[in-house]
Amino acid sequence: MNFKRLSLTDIKIDIKRVPKKKALIDAMEAADVKGKWKKGSWGRKLIVQKRRAAPNDFDRFKVMLAKIKVCLSINRTQ
Repeated sequence: MNFKRLSLTDIKIDIKRVPKKKALIDAMEAADVKGKWKKGSWGRKLIVQKRRAAPNDFDRFKVMLAKIKVCLSINRTQ
């Protein structure tokens, strides 16, 4: 992997150099890397991007109708 594509984070695992795959996976699970990643701002941003990209056309249509309904109710109260 190119070093320009790497980014440092605060998540740290104490392992030996060149570990086996099983040892690396065990160390990551013990350090709760996935949980820390999901709690971080970068992980939350990626989760939101995936959630926003997931809906199909019908879901977006329903969201549009809901927004129209909210706007109409706000305009009627004013």
